Amino acid sequence: MDKQPTMDANSIELEEAETVQILPGDTYNAVLRRQYLHNRVKELPKEVQQRVEVLKNMQLEQIEIDKQFCAELFEIQKKFQARYEPLYNKRKDIITGKVQPPAQESTGEPCEDIFSVRIPDDQDYANIIKSYKNVNQNTVGIPNFWLTIFKTSNRLRDIITDEDELVLEKLIDIRVKYQELYVYTLEFYFDENDYFNDEVLYKKCYMRVREDPNCPYSIDGAATYKCEGCTIHWKENKNVTIKKVTVLVDNVEMVREEPISTFFSFFDETNYEADDEIGMLVLNAHCEISEFMREELIPKAVLYFNGFVVDDDSVDKSLASSDEEEKKSDLLYSSEGEEEVKKPEFDERDEDDYIES
Repeated sequence: MDKQPTMDANSIELEEAETVQILPGDTYNAVLRRQYLHNRVKELPKEVQQRVEVLKNMQLEQIEIDKQFCAELFEIQKKFQARYEPLYNKRKDIITGKVQPPAQESTGEPCEDIFSVRIPDDQDYANIIKSYKNVNQNTVGIPNFWLTIFKTSNRLRDIITDEDELVLEKLIDIRVKYQELYVYTLEFYFDENDYFNDEVLYKKCYMRVREDPNCPYSIDGAATYKCEGCTIHWKENKNVTIKKVTVLVDNVEMVREEPISTFFSFFDETNYEADDEIGMLVLNAHCEISEFMREELIPKAVLYFNGFVVDDDSVDKSLASSDEEEKKSDLLYSSEGEEEVKKPEFDERDEDDYIES
């Protein structure tokens, strides 16, 4: 008698296995588990399968409740945003120097001594250090508050040009305003500057509940999927989003303008079509940045400024790595400095590497 294919935790033999083996490791394992469970259900008695179908339909009812939850959560965020406004007004006044607050005792220090970490040798950090060169006890407010946050943000630093920095030095506040359901606007307030006449730049954002058409039994909350920029009224020859290049046309030199990618491209008013692959990548990046500003950067600005929170966990990982190296050293050498015979037999990789998405 031929041996029947077996399915267990270590070996799953399915007819579809040949088609899924081309997938990456984690995805491959997830597909196998999914196929295994589907087949297990199909092998159950018909009466039991019918009960499973009832539970699946109940799950669809739960999804409708989840959608109501998402809508009410947005309204709660809108309601509480009004309660945050007085705090944000005070924050703006302190940053701009309009108000000189009385000194207060520290409410805590960072969990790790991040200042003992060597500062990266790159232009971004060099420019930040340079921008504080002339700050002294007579300095008004907190200079370059938002620029510092942007330049140390993993999401934002790479889209900020040197000329952008000169403009962003004049950024004095960022707010989020909630409007009708699943619509919010980011507002960027600027002091008078040499680049444009606008006091406020806007980014209007639209959210929707994330549903997977291939899996109607779950949703992943509401997220931004579309953005609308605004017109920036640039002063003459001060538009940082374009550059002038000289080209030769029929042996005649002509000057034309070409767009360049800068932070202020974030306010682009282009409506990208679904079949525009590059355009959709830009739109998705803008949506991600908008979500980050709404959920993290605006409410926790001072924590990003002083390093309590960072947009990139590389600092935390480097600190953890340093601690692990010290532990390894302790294992390798005794207190008398004699080398131990046995070395640690484990992989020091971060646990997050083993968590499936």
